[in-house]
Amino acid sequence: MKWQIDNKEFTTPERAATEITDQMDDSYYDQMLDDTIGEIDICGHSYAASVAQFNVDETAWRVGKADYYSSLEEDLVSDLECMNHEDTETFYGIEVTAIDDELEEEDQDEEG
Repeated sequence: MKWQIDNKEFTTPERAATEITDQMDDSYYDQMLDDTIGEIDICGHSYAASVAQFNVDETAWRVGKADYYSSLEEDLVSDLECMNHEDTETFYGIEVTAIDDELEEEDQDEEG
């Protein structure tokens, strides 16, 4: 089985999962922070956790995002492994198509 993302093919679900998390935008991490931590009060003003962390310590925000996205990869690998030939799924806004090498070759043999 291989997985196609943006016309690039990946032969392992781990590489495909990494490609997905590499393409994910910041909004998924920001949403997780805001959902789990909520509002932060700083000097009498309320800020979304993601905004506060980014503006107070951008390095910590970037490291946290990398760690969070990396933690998603194990579940993505499992989801990718469950796909069947020519299934198309969208993970975090990234479209992935599964291609079974053996079935693809059979399809080509029938056409030729």
